[in-house]
Amino acid sequence: MRHGAAVQADAAIPGLLQRRAMQATARPMPPMPAILIQGEDDQVVHPVNQQQLARQWLQLNGLPAGPAPRIAVKPAGRGGSRNAHEIHDYLAGRKVVLRVVRIAGLRHAWSGGDPALKFNADAGPDASRMILEFVGRHRR
Repeated sequence: MRHGAAVQADAAIPGLLQRRAMQATARPMPPMPAILIQGEDDQVVHPVNQQQLARQWLQLNGLPAGPAPRIAVKPAGRGGSRNAHEIHDYLAGRKVVLRVVRIAGLRHAWSGGDPALKFNADAGPDASRMILEFVGRHRR
């Protein structure tokens, strides 16, 4: 978690998973929605893990790798969040199927959580709200 996957594993695992998933079903599967939230100052789970997971998710779901088609930059202080953050949205058609959120200043903690609890940071943005809003837009 501190260094990310080896380059060979980063490339090999999604291909293997994709082949197994395709063997398990006769029909192509729609992309499985995902939201990845990461603190840029996390010293326990290094941000490279989020980058590798996003690449793997795109490959597994048959979407092109590369920069997100939609990027929203939220400065600190906007919407009650004291941490600046970026939201990178990847689309299947017009629907956001992968959202990658990078939060400046966040260490290994739940963003927007109760600071009285361990591994919670109240500075925001509110990760719980982001997840509920994202998941609420998807139906299987």
